[in-house]
Parts: sequence; C-alpha cells; structure tokens
Amino acid sequence: MMENLEYLNTFIDKYTENLEGTIPKDLKLNFTKLLSTENLNTEEKLLLLICISKTLDFQELYHSVLEVANLSKIAHSSINEAKQIPAIMGMLNTYYKFKFFSEKNPQSNNINYGAPNLRMQSLMNPNMPKETFELLSIAVSILNSCEKCVIAHEKALLELSVPAQKIHATMKFAAVTKGLSCL
Repeated sequence: MMENLEYLNTFIDKYTENLEGTIPKDLKLNFTKLLSTENLNTEEKLLLLICISKTLDFQELYHSVLEVANLSKIAHSSINEAKQIPAIMGMLNTYYKFKFFSEKNPQSNNINYGAPNLRMQSLMNPNMPKETFELLSIAVSILNSCEKCVIAHEKALLELSVPAQKIHATMKFAAVTKGLSCL
C-alpha cells in the first residue's frame, strides 16, 4: 500500500509545477514529508485525505486519493464513511459553534435552548475503527473551527490512548492540505 502513496507525490508535483514562489514549494515539501510520516499508517493517511479533501472541496486531490485508496484495497465501507464524515461533522460543528458563541454572549447566558436532539448514532458506532473515526472527526472539526468539537474529539482520542504524535500528524495533514487547496 505504501507504494501507492507515491502516486500522491506525483499528483502534488503536477499540481504545483506551474506555480512560482516559495509558498507552493513549502506546501509541496510539507505534504511529501507528511506522506512519509510513520505516525499514521497508510490506510489512516488515505482515509484522512479523503475526509479532508472532501471537507475543503479540493476536488483534484479528492479524486486522486480515492483512486489510491481503491488501489490500496481499503474497505469500501471505510472509504464511504470517510466521504461522509464531513457531512455529519459539518452539522455538529455548526451547531456546537452556535452553542459556544451563545455561552460567551452575556445577553443569552440565561437562555436554555435545551438538548440538541440531533441524531448522532454514527459517532457512537462507526464502521471504521473508533480511533480512525476520531482522527478524521478532529481534522474536520479544526477545519470547521469548532472549538467545542476539537476539544471533545481530542479528549476521546486521549481516552483511547492515541499518541500525541498521531494527533499532531493529523492536524498537520489538515493544515497543509488546507494550504494546498488555496493555491
């Protein structure tokens, strides 16, 4: 599976080849370095990139990563879930950003909006390993700037004994991919 990641390096080379300046070069080198990190396995990297590129609507990368994931024989159910996590997290990130802002608003601090009453069964029983699901969820939450959700997913990851280096690598993938999507 690792050799399939080389295809993504080729994609990034082509994606940045006609761009002048040090910024595209920095982003390309960072992405290449992240693809070789040992803090995440190949399946985690690919599922993470599917999820992040979908969140960012980075279509070129999204289609390339899907191709690599299929060549790598990652379970269809995991690929499908990685494609859908941005949808459920988008709903939750939006709602919990409202809750966070409302809690900070002195005029609304006595208002009880009640329970969210939003169906979230997919968070409790994901198809992929819970650790992977949480890594993808924290990446989407940081991209969507939801402080409450980032804290909740980081807590879940730490309770699952996920090493800090793995969480950090996930955040760097989100950051570098966001940068690339803006070129």
